[in-house]
Amino acid sequence: MSSTVTAAPVSTTEFHVARQARFGRAPRIQPSVSVIKPKRRSRRRSDIEKDFEEGFTRSAHLQRFRAVRDSVMSVGEVHERICRNYATYSDSSGNQFAVIKPLSDGGLRVGVGDFDEIDQSSLEPAVGLGSSSRVNNQFELESYEVISGKQLGFVRRAFLSAEEEMA
Repeated sequence: MSSTVTAAPVSTTEFHVARQARFGRAPRIQPSVSVIKPKRRSRRRSDIEKDFEEGFTRSAHLQRFRAVRDSVMSVGEVHERICRNYATYSDSSGNQFAVIKPLSDGGLRVGVGDFDEIDQSSLEPAVGLGSSSRVNNQFELESYEVISGKQLGFVRRAFLSAEEEMA
């Protein structure tokens, strides 16, 4: 029994020389049109998302919010809902477990839901995070801080607690 293996066709990238040199330099070598990737269509932001992003006084604060949001989204299958003044996060069943609210000084207030073995010394009672019955604890990140492993652990335990509620 002999089997023959055929190699997959090798795709070669084709190049061409640009018609005209730029600013007196040598002509550029460019990939053919078939190689150039089409532009991705950007997602339209809603008015609420625009209002939420306008609440950040500096673009660095918005970038830091996005980094914290990405950390929260990494704990599992998480759904985000943007409101005018805060963002809520829930598990796949719709149980809310976290809220992030930007503060005027560039900080972030992060509210987390109840879970077993809450370290009361690290968390404060939730204040000003909407009227959620599930989010009862919070911690604040100053404008220069990033989310720590301990704080991300609070978010992860709140997420797991919210998932266990439905089980």
